[in-house]
Amino acid sequence: MQDATHLVTKLRNRLLSATAALQVGDKCITMKHLQQLLDNEELIRLDHGLTQSDLKPTDRQNFRSCLRITSCDVLNLIARDDNSNGTYMYLKLIKLIITSYIEPTTSIEERMFEVLFEMLFS
Repeated sequence: MQDATHLVTKLRNRLLSATAALQVGDKCITMKHLQQLLDNEELIRLDHGLTQSDLKPTDRQNFRSCLRITSCDVLNLIARDDNSNGTYMYLKLIKLIITSYIEPTTSIEERMFEVLFEMLFS
């Protein structure tokens, strides 16, 4: 079993891969939804916290980038677009892994709930 940090960065790299075609049912999972946040002129960096380097995985073990792409702000903005449901689910799964296995402030009860949620819905 891999450590959670490695697993999360691996999932991020898969999302950002130009060759990977990810899908959940008929829902597409793509980095284009994140790119749309960066390209949206109505949003500023304070709205989402993303940088262009977050979407170009030159550093394949960049855990901070994983934290930024799964921030509450990014998830809320992605959830507004009905066409990005697959990407939202994928990012939410990464977020659950971070909070249940890595985040030190997560209580035992929250960890158990999130681990069970991940097992049931992944």
